[in-house]
Amino acid sequence: MVHDSSRMPKGRGKGGLQLTPWWLLVLLCVVAGALTFFAVEIWLRGGYAPPIVPFVAFVMPILVGVFVAWQGWNVRRYQMGKRSMNPLTAARIALLAQAGSRTGAILTGIVLAMIAAYKHSGTTAFFDGQIVRLWLAVGGSALLVGCSYLAEWWCLIVDDDDAASDQKPPRGGSAAPA
Repeated sequence: MVHDSSRMPKGRGKGGLQLTPWWLLVLLCVVAGALTFFAVEIWLRGGYAPPIVPFVAFVMPILVGVFVAWQGWNVRRYQMGKRSMNPLTAARIALLAQAGSRTGAILTGIVLAMIAAYKHSGTTAFFDGQIVRLWLAVGGSALLVGCSYLAEWWCLIVDDDDAASDQKPPRGGSAAPA
């Protein structure tokens, strides 16, 4: 089985657009989560009412994630020659995908931190209801990260020169596999 490396993006496309590194997404999630946890703890210990999370808090990240993935797929179809698109529009969609993955990571950290802060504060019927809503929001935020990251991958422009050089036989040798 021959691995076709020309189809896989190498992390850097033409023009300098890069796939967001996974460690950056984790770092954003952890930093946002830590800051939120301490802020909510201070807020609750100050005797203030806990932040209320609406039941539909998970809907918007899901809708944005699906939209970004759909637009990323349109860019992929454009790159395959199956759809017409302005290159500037494709670049804007790629930046939207990057913003979506990073924002989703931050939202995931915030929501997970709120769950941890509510659990740390004790169990009440109110906190239990809020935690259920927050877990739904975690799912929506994680879906935003996944859809946006996939769209980023679809928006990368693989350098055709690198792909063509992978297919050339070695100098002085034959094209037959060893």
